[in-house]
Amino acid sequence: MRTLSDLCLEVIAGNIEKYPPHCFSSIAESEWEEIVRKKYRSTSPGQNMGDGASPAITISHNAAIGPTAVKVAAPVILSGGLDGKGRTVPALAGKIIREIEDANPHLAKSAVADNLVWKDCVEYKFKSGSISRPRAFQYPWPILVERVKTSGEDLLSLLQPPPCCEEERRGCSEATVRRNREEKMMKSVQTLGDSIMNLPLLSASGVGKSVKKFVKECKKLVAAKDGGHSFPRYMPDVTSARPNLRLLSPLQYLENLLNGWKAVASSSGVVLSGNIDKTSTCSAEQFSGRNKKTSEDQHTEDIAVVSECLQWRDLHIALTNREAAQIAHHGEKMRKLREDLDLGRPKIGKVGTAHRSVNAARTQNRHEAILSKSRGTRAKMAASAKPSSSSSRSGAGASGCKSRIQALRQEVAFKRSRQVAVGTGGPRSTVAPPMRSAATAQGKMSFGASVAAHASNRPVGASNFPSRPMKLEKRKGIVGSVSAREVELSGGRRMALPNKAIGSRSSGAGIFSAIAEKKRKAAASEAYMAKRRRENDFTPRFKK
Repeated sequence: MRTLSDLCLEVIAGNIEKYPPHCFSSIAESEWEEIVRKKYRSTSPGQNMGDGASPAITISHNAAIGPTAVKVAAPVILSGGLDGKGRTVPALAGKIIREIEDANPHLAKSAVADNLVWKDCVEYKFKSGSISRPRAFQYPWPILVERVKTSGEDLLSLLQPPPCCEEERRGCSEATVRRNREEKMMKSVQTLGDSIMNLPLLSASGVGKSVKKFVKECKKLVAAKDGGHSFPRYMPDVTSARPNLRLLSPLQYLENLLNGWKAVASSSGVVLSGNIDKTSTCSAEQFSGRNKKTSEDQHTEDIAVVSECLQWRDLHIALTNREAAQIAHHGEKMRKLREDLDLGRPKIGKVGTAHRSVNAARTQNRHEAILSKSRGTRAKMAASAKPSSSSSRSGAGASGCKSRIQALRQEVAFKRSRQVAVGTGGPRSTVAPPMRSAATAQGKMSFGASVAAHASNRPVGASNFPSRPMKLEKRKGIVGSVSAREVELSGGRRMALPNKAIGSRSSGAGIFSAIAEKKRKAAASEAYMAKRRRENDFTPRFKK
């Protein structure tokens, strides 16, 4: 039966994000840890399924004969996520628990909050194997030392016969005991292979001596087996290749680890004594956990920071500070690159040679001609048309050096003078502008001149523009007779333009032509319908 205190703690755990941080100052550390446990259980993915260890039992009842069937459901085991049990987000956000611990220092060292909340916060923000979390920051320093030390001790325990061997065989067979010892050896070997190694870790854990002793004893047993002696039954197989060990046997894999650790210690300035395998290709970078993109100074700094991280909350703070420092360093680097862009950019000046070949001189002359626009089809056409254009423009008083804009201005002024003369009845200007005079002198007519002549109903090129009847022609292939005008183009070509529509304002029909056309169509439609009615309404007539 739950007490009132338990109910209060459950309410606080369910609404912990809504309380200000200073409200937890009166709560003891034990009460805070109980709140964290309740919050962790309530946010667990399997909290609706119980604890996941006991199966669900369902009993069906019958009113007449009582219970009839019992169904036992298998427990649902979740895996993956942050904690290996399907959790996707931490029980508390890192920002919230940080504010609570900063405001209440007596709660900042809780081991329960560290294991249940801060561990998931580290994995949630800095995922294992990502760039933001190097191998050196995989575990806090005490946990890392304990893992490596325990793995070495487990390997040494495999050299001894299992304790109470007879009692163990009563519950399980010899094959089962050997399989369990095999799994224990592989777990220790993989833990040592995945862990980083440096001189402080070697000194604190003493794993080097443990692994060296295990390898030495295994070699003796293998040599005795080759000499005809029996291999101990309690010893796991250390000579067979394993796929998860890069197709190496556990004995070979541990030997490579030892050689790599020796290279790490030697790179740190330690003078090694005894036999050293000089044929080994193991490097210190491969076993020290340093990434290729991480500098040696940065890796040394990371190891020093990790050695001071005693809990998961300390590791979270260290990773956050490291990420902020990297962002600031990257920003300064890019800023310096932008500032030094003008100074560091290579500049190429004008380079000349004392003696140039004939081909180089031709190429240079060709480039200069292209830049000066004295080379190309347009330049050649302009040069060939210069004598004729100068003779045609002499009567008009226009020089050959006038630009295109000046010629267009003269054309516009000429058209305006014509319009003023026609509107006032004054004399027309007989001097043609340069553009028109040039086309008339060569016996050609431009498209613009032809269209202008069509609009004014006058021939092109005439100085006094005498009036003459338009040339009409019937279009073939079109229903009805529609007359069209022909616009003469250069080269003897002609373009037919349609005549003005019948019934338009210019033809004298006025604005009522559309109304008359509608009336005509309505009358024709009515006559047609009356004819159809007469045909359909045929009835025989009989005489009396």
